[in-house]
Amino acid sequence: MPPQGQLQQASPVQLYGRIAAGEHTGLLTLTLADRTLWIHFRKGNPEFVDSSHAEDVLGASLLAARLLTAEQLQQAEGSKERFGGDLLGALFGLGILQPATAFTQLAQRGLGILGKALRAETGTFTFEARDLPSAKAMPLGNRWAVLSDQVRRIPTADLKRRLSYVLPMPIMKSGGRVAASELRLTPHEVRALAFIDGVRSLGQLLQDVPQDAEHLLRIAFLLKELNAVSFAATRTQTATPPPPAGPVPPQGVAPAGAPTPARPSGSIPSVGAPSGGAPSAAQSGTPARPGVPVAGPGAPVASPGAPASGPGAAPRPPGAPAGAAPTAGPGAAPRPPGAPAGVAPAAGPGAPVAGPGAVPRPPG
Repeated sequence: MPPQGQLQQASPVQLYGRIAAGEHTGLLTLTLADRTLWIHFRKGNPEFVDSSHAEDVLGASLLAARLLTAEQLQQAEGSKERFGGDLLGALFGLGILQPATAFTQLAQRGLGILGKALRAETGTFTFEARDLPSAKAMPLGNRWAVLSDQVRRIPTADLKRRLSYVLPMPIMKSGGRVAASELRLTPHEVRALAFIDGVRSLGQLLQDVPQDAEHLLRIAFLLKELNAVSFAATRTQTATPPPPAGPVPPQGVAPAGAPTPARPSGSIPSVGAPSGGAPSAAQSGTPARPGVPVAGPGAPVASPGAPASGPGAAPRPPGAPAGAAPTAGPGAAPRPPGAPAGVAPAAGPGAPVAGPGAVPRPPG
């Protein structure tokens, strides 16, 4: 039990549950905007409740219940210093008020103040471990029955407002500080508790069983404050980012402004070779002949003195000297008589035309 704090972080119902479950003995003081409320516990049971507000004054409550007259109240006020400054002790000590006849009214007053304390949402609290004088003890009943009854007195609109942020979340049962069987629930509340299945949200349950909506709200609020139910966070879907503005560059072409990858020192870039393609002659370690263009991707490396062969060219016959022209393919014009070896025949009628991508033959 924390010694002090804000009611926004620990509500009065939560504080009550901690004290009752831990069977603490001490004084819980709630400082609100317009009043101070005192709740004294003995072994977890509330046995004394008081308020500083004018509408909660003990004398006015007893006068309204016609348990004493104004003259008797004035007499007790003048003699309360003899009884430790306690008006109720003076009334009992002077014989003006009998405990047996005043018990019902005193209990109703205490429960009324307790209800105001448990409904508080803003303010501060302090808790001090101290014993309660036996003369001030006024037991209010079973600790959990008292708490459940006070929650039933909270307006339904207030309960829904305070639970609004968990309405879309699935509600499930958990351990908590106290078993639900000890809360002295009514049959309607027990039936409402059975609807909590850990799958549906509280808001969905209110729609599915509207006849038990009020009981569901009370049970959900009470058990949430006692950590007997939990709420699972809902999953949020991540939106797909929109495509970038402007024209989309063709595949394999880097967009404008993209950094150029570094090239090893001394290497010759291959013209038109896509990233990841076959290495060029310079990259494969074969020096390029002056005046001979570098072969494109996938083309065989030309040997010294050999013409670059394009698509469809016939291979050089075995045993032919370096630089010899390849054997003419089907449909090629015959070599003129007396022409030296290594000279390609002139293209005549019917000679095949080099296809796209063929590398031109070097001069000579």
